[in-house]
Amino acid sequence: MATSNRESADRKNRGTKGRTSALTLLEADHLLVAGLFEEYENSKDDEALKTEFAKQICRALTIHGTIEEEIFYPAAAEALEDDEEVEEAIDQAETDHGGIDDLVAEIEEALGNGEVDDDLDERLKGLSELVQQHVEEEEAALFPAVKKAGLDLNELGEELRQRKEELQAELGDD
Repeated sequence: MATSNRESADRKNRGTKGRTSALTLLEADHLLVAGLFEEYENSKDDEALKTEFAKQICRALTIHGTIEEEIFYPAAAEALEDDEEVEEAIDQAETDHGGIDDLVAEIEEALGNGEVDDDLDERLKGLSELVQQHVEEEEAALFPAVKKAGLDLNELGEELRQRKEELQAELGDD
């Protein structure tokens, strides 16, 4: 159930001495978004609830994508600059983000126009599938390489956390 995903995400975000590993923070975001997609699916015919979950999904993905693109991917690329597989994984992740961003924009436009219908459901289903594929690839290919790279993942996690809080404040996300 999504509540358990949210609780897991909250637990994963708590680090020792107030610091969180970058990978832990990103994995927690992945769990949170998966839970939001599940909540959307479970909201059935309740348009107000579906709208709220769709907005939460869009905000969460926008924030998550921004911190990955601005901080995580550049740090991974620098630490692993001689690793072609990692370079390819980052390129694929950035390509995935482009597709995710396009779908998020379409969904936000539909929500702005009050279009909570089957088309929105289909867009969110497509977004869910794209995000799930992206998460699987990222966690299987990129995260293990980053763990071995010798990066200070707690320091990187702190950078991600701070930028995430800035974006949440800008977008009105708690």
